[in-house]
Amino acid sequence: MMNAPSLYVSWDNPDGGFYYVSMMNIEADPEPVNENIVDAPIRSQAPPSQADQFEIRLRNIMYFGTHQVILYHVNQEFANLFDNPTMNSVNISEPPTNIENGLGIFSGISADTLYFEVKKQ
Repeated sequence: MMNAPSLYVSWDNPDGGFYYVSMMNIEADPEPVNENIVDAPIRSQAPPSQADQFEIRLRNIMYFGTHQVILYHVNQEFANLFDNPTMNSVNISEPPTNIENGLGIFSGISADTLYFEVKKQ
């Protein structure tokens, strides 16, 4: 798998909208690609971007079996939440908002899902 070509998920983005991708192995008992790596995460995601494609590098796939990829189309305010990684319970600051005289965001999300299979040869 180290030399395997990448997979690409692509979509139309003519208006420069924000998208992010979440990927997860959905097997009930996933089998690791590398037996020496124990407890690797079954889920990964990329922060929102205005790109129109996402590269899935097969060398980063940790498990054999079926993988679910969800492409989310989100609004600007939702994407802005990812721009403030230092906000936590120790360092509280005012979050981005699109609500007049309030805190938080109204958000709209749409999604599409695809699946791919990683098999042993």
